[in-house]
Amino acid sequence: MVADQNFHGIINLPGIDGGVAFDPTRDMLYGVNSSTDEIIAFDTHTWAVKYVLPVGETLSTCTAFENGVMRVSDDGKLLFLATPSGVRMFNLRVSTGVASSLSVAGFPSFVKAGSSANFTVTALDPAGTSPPAIPAR
Repeated sequence: MVADQNFHGIINLPGIDGGVAFDPTRDMLYGVNSSTDEIIAFDTHTWAVKYVLPVGETLSTCTAFENGVMRVSDDGKLLFLATPSGVRMFNLRVSTGVASSLSVAGFPSFVKAGSSANFTVTALDPAGTSPPAIPAR
């Protein structure tokens, strides 16, 4: 559960049962999901998942001063995670403004020839941010 400064619940992040860490340079929260053995990056304005980092080994739930404890470097470039095999270091993704992935949603399964249909294409940079829109010509 994420709480505000008065300890009022804001949101319950599903699946986050390991360590958590706020990014000191941008509005991101990183949390461990031990069921999927992943670090999940959340936007703290919308609580949407920005991206996911696979850890590469089996994780357990977080315990104080042991497995699952996380820390983000002061410059926001590195994340450190205590795991059963030692401390792992991850390079955090940064916004580049250049699309590195595209996804298509709402594409109809059947469209009659000569008719139109709507769908959405989303471009994301490595940090899960939408690059600036390019005007249609």
